[in-house]
Amino acid sequence: MARATKGLLAKGVVMAIFLAGAWLVVDQRSIKPIESPVVVEARGKDRAWHFTYQGEMPRRLMGKLVLPSHTEVELHLRSDDFIYVFSCPSLQQKEIAVPDLEFALRFQTPAPGDHELAMDPMCGFRLPPGQGMGMLTVMSKEAYGKWLRERP
Repeated sequence: MARATKGLLAKGVVMAIFLAGAWLVVDQRSIKPIESPVVVEARGKDRAWHFTYQGEMPRRLMGKLVLPSHTEVELHLRSDDFIYVFSCPSLQQKEIAVPDLEFALRFQTPAPGDHELAMDPMCGFRLPPGQGMGMLTVMSKEAYGKWLRERP
């Protein structure tokens, strides 16, 4: 009788390990990988950048662009009112945004860190010294995925 109980217990342990492993596989599959390229619309409006993330649930931010590290990015640049220049000197990226036209900028993000989006006036307007048009924050892919899931 004891031998039968041990055999049943061993089968139960094996089944529990199998089910736990299957749950982990299913759980990991439910986490979607970051699509490459990450597509974001950067729209100049009222002397600020407004960013809209494309995807199942579009997200909008003003003045802050958040991207995953070591990922290809495609920015679609537009303007509602003035001529803007998307300028990120530390990443050596620069492109124009003009009303009624669309321009694209493709680049590879670097390691995690913060980068200033500089004011590059084309319409004569200048921000006070030291004030830029926003920030570009590059996060690890894991932190970016968590940020996307937590954003309303």
